[in-house]
Amino acid sequence: MIRRLAVVVALLVSDFAVAAEVTHVATAGTDEWPVEIDFFGSFVGTQENATIARENIHPSPAGNPGQSGGGLYLATEMSYQSTSMVMPLRAAVGIWHHLELHLNVPIVIDYRQTWGYSSVSNENGQIGGISVDKKPILCPEGPPNAQGLCANGQPPMPLVTPAPNGGNTLPITSDRGGFVVGNIGVGVAWAPISEEDDDTDPTWVLGFDYAAPSAAPMDPTVVSYGPGSPSQVGAIGDKFHHFQPWTALSKRHGILDPYIELYADIPHAAGGVYDNCDNPYPHSGGEPRGASPSQPGGNCGLVANGYDWSQAVTQAQPVYVGGFWFGSEFVAYENKEQDQKVALDLRFITEYHSQALTYTELTDLVQALTYQQDFARLGAQAGIYLRPTKYFELRLNFMLAHDTDHWLTMENLGGGGANCSGASCDVGIGSQAQNPNFDFRYDNPGDRFMLQNSLIGAFTGTLFVSF
Repeated sequence: MIRRLAVVVALLVSDFAVAAEVTHVATAGTDEWPVEIDFFGSFVGTQENATIARENIHPSPAGNPGQSGGGLYLATEMSYQSTSMVMPLRAAVGIWHHLELHLNVPIVIDYRQTWGYSSVSNENGQIGGISVDKKPILCPEGPPNAQGLCANGQPPMPLVTPAPNGGNTLPITSDRGGFVVGNIGVGVAWAPISEEDDDTDPTWVLGFDYAAPSAAPMDPTVVSYGPGSPSQVGAIGDKFHHFQPWTALSKRHGILDPYIELYADIPHAAGGVYDNCDNPYPHSGGEPRGASPSQPGGNCGLVANGYDWSQAVTQAQPVYVGGFWFGSEFVAYENKEQDQKVALDLRFITEYHSQALTYTELTDLVQALTYQQDFARLGAQAGIYLRPTKYFELRLNFMLAHDTDHWLTMENLGGGGANCSGASCDVGIGSQAQNPNFDFRYDNPGDRFMLQNSLIGAFTGTLFVSF
């Protein structure tokens, strides 16, 4: 959740998965389980709170340009909150000894983001001062012309339409989901070594999951608060294939059952991936991204003279995720004859998210994909598992996590191609080297946004039934 935000559903389900018994695999071909069938019904509720800061240029004192005090600094611009409710459904069937096939169907009940005033002063000492609704000095495609106009013939427009009659622009809320099915996944898990066969061995599981791009893609210009779409609930898909290898290892020692799991998410673009070039800049009057006075059509789709601004380059890019969790179950009560158990679980999570042009915490506000910096997610989770019989189990988990501070807008101005390389690259505004995804209003150094002070909380409840 999650932030998760790019790949909303896929990451929500993987980040907050409730693999309480991380090495459990449905089996078949045994006296106890001729064919084991497992059903998991879960509810995952998450909330992220953070602040969004923006670079500001603090001038040196008047008449003393060399005096200290000038330069760039980060000012808290807005508060940010996202909440989500997802219902992952999972079915697994044993097809051989410690070998299972499974199906994952996430149902997104609601995904909501809110941008509000921060309690920290950032504009002339006034609480609630923001810049997103103020007129910038730059057009999306660069400086205005001599008449002060952008390529669309209008003066530079703010990132967010100011509130009418001088009222408060914020808070703004974007709502997505609404009981829709996310990316449906299938997978396989196999335990080549299992404690059930020999209690002197650990249990080792190899797994692979695939989530298909089945959900409709998110369009940042179609938001619930937007003109012409009041109360409209947006889509939640990303149109990426998600390949997710993982492996887990556990070994029971008395009341302790320590484990470790390593996993990755490797997305690959499918057809229909969102591209900023598909829609105009928000509030810019309808010009395509990258439009400039000298080149009204912009560079979207340009493949010439060694430059490549085709859709494969300008569309949303994959966010690669890799991580591991480690921890232990603590068995508080166990009756092996009745197959009853009460266990506590404590784990720690470390996860890496790569940089990419993707859906970020600013996307629905500025109505465009933005290029985020890579970051790490660090967290801990505690749970309790109640199993009155071998056919039924209730699992409750609570998690707290933190995303390290990272830029939300850091697109490259341009370059690449036969005519532009290394230190000799001179990206002239309006030239073929200019990146059509670069927005001078918030990608330019001195105007960039950063996510800070992230705190993610999650609750997961799972009902496990086995036949």
